[in-house]
Amino acid sequence: MERYKQTGASPLAVLFLIVLIIFTALIGARIVPLYMGNYQIQSTLADFSTQTIAAGDNESFMTTESMIRRKLLRKLYMSDMRFIKDSDITIAKINDGYRVTVKYNRREKIYGNLDVIADFSPTVDIPNGKIQRING
Repeated sequence: MERYKQTGASPLAVLFLIVLIIFTALIGARIVPLYMGNYQIQSTLADFSTQTIAAGDNESFMTTESMIRRKLLRKLYMSDMRFIKDSDITIAKINDGYRVTVKYNRREKIYGNLDVIADFSPTVDIPNGKIQRING
């Protein structure tokens, strides 16, 4: 009588593979929104370039740190980025304008006491009232 060797994966290996795929999908479902939020903030900063802070007239440009901060916080709030606080925004004077950095971290609970923490700091330069994206 001839004996046949098993040529497929055992049920235990298939079960392990299914558990691994589900675990990876759950981790991805928690981490991807963190990066989508950062992309939204980068887009908001890039769109900020077409805006001016009007104080009653159309010729007013972003000239003070408080005007830039107020307008940026308002745009982030409208983009549903309500977790960004005033203290997360750094505005530094550079040669021909300002450098705006939004430095923040997001914490996402994975399971039980396991968390993922992601640090982000998108930056833009605002020379002469216009914004140019320099990094993300």
